Amino acid sequence: MKELSLLELLHINDTTGYKLVLNLHGGEDKKRFIDQWTMGSLSESDVGFSYWAHFGKSKNGKFRDNFKVGDKCLGFIQMQGEQYLFITAGEIISVPNAEGPCEYSRLQEYDALIGRLIIRTHKGNTYSRYVFSLTNYLKGREIIVQEILPGEYQPVQFKGYENVHFSFPVLLQILCGKKFEEYRNSLARINGIYCLTDTYTGKLYIGSAYGNDGIAQRWDCYIENQTGGNKSLKDLYEEKGEEYFKKYFTFTLLEWLDKKVPANKVIERENYWKEALDTRTHGYNNN
Repeated sequence: MKELSLLELLHINDTTGYKLVLNLHGGEDKKRFIDQWTMGSLSESDVGFSYWAHFGKSKNGKFRDNFKVGDKCLGFIQMQGEQYLFITAGEIISVPNAEGPCEYSRLQEYDALIGRLIIRTHKGNTYSRYVFSLTNYLKGREIIVQEILPGEYQPVQFKGYENVHFSFPVLLQILCGKKFEEYRNSLARINGIYCLTDTYTGKLYIGSAYGNDGIAQRWDCYIENQTGGNKSLKDLYEEKGEEYFKKYFTFTLLEWLDKKVPANKVIERENYWKEALDTRTHGYNNN
């Protein structure tokens, strides 16, 4: 089956004046744009990096322009490898003679694809470059439509309580990201027993949640201080530091319980799992 090209999907017959923008990361901390997108901190008003007016200065001190008035910008952010997510499309209205983004008007004909279209293309060794003439780019490369998602891209979707298992960075997205409200609400609806796994050592920690917001409320504690107040985990934190927890710990829901189940019953189930997995002797539980 023939693969669909980006030009075919967007009905572009003449590439003159089109600019392809392949964004990776930005800012002093080099934070990946895809992480900002999934956390909900990027919106249509926050994609100015796709319209950045200049790329340094020439030998005579004049700005070298990325765009000119009338250019049409197709902005993408890297997901992983050669995969890029479509996040903005606009026509350049003015190019400032200073650092900063161009003024642009949104190309509304592409609105339905924003956050849904994933392309595949080989950017190659042009690591420092991210704004390309679409005409020149296509002389040596292809841009293939990999997928059009049914809704806006989310790296994690709620697939039932029996499938709640993720790393610390994903936990952060679910509990703090604006795009995961329904997932967080699902975790807040139940009490339960959970397992933290130190994937570096294989050690486990078993905990329980029975507050007003259930699992979500308890797991918020790990966002705040990584240890949840557990003595053994606090000792590990003092030894290894915050990055160790963010890199090696995963979160798994072992058993979910109705909010009507009394706290003492929840604790009984917690003790069952501690015994079953022997986490007092070979894990991080100390009570």
